[in-house]
Amino acid sequence: FACAGGHPADLELVAGTPTLGGSLEFTLELHEQEDAAGAQPYLAISRARQPELCGRPVRGGSLLVSLQAADRLLPPLGGRPAGPAGPAKVRLSLPEDPALLGETLYVQGVLVDAEDPGRRFLTDGVAFTVGTLPAGPRR
Repeated sequence: FACAGGHPADLELVAGTPTLGGSLEFTLELHEQEDAAGAQPYLAISRARQPELCGRPVRGGSLLVSLQAADRLLPPLGGRPAGPAGPAKVRLSLPEDPALLGETLYVQGVLVDAEDPGRRFLTDGVAFTVGTLPAGPRR
């Protein structure tokens, strides 16, 4: 989710399914005009979006997810920096909390410049609804 004009970086869910206890992998990639080498990725995972239609303007883009303590599912997650091998990656493991079943979660990333930590690039957002664990043998 994003608004017209976009964000300086893209967030994409590339592996996994949003199930209780499941694992998801996201890539964070700057648009072509920016150099992402060494940029450190972080994800914010929230139960709510910002109330403003296009998020809250901040340095580096628009904050789309709520960072209020009551809305945060987990602390911000870091991952593998961007480099010659490809875009930055972050893995998110969803808790096996039954209260999350059917809940929509909102994820937004930020890339922090390796040479200038004050330079940040926010991504667009990804929303998904948490489903059940795949059916399998019961013990």
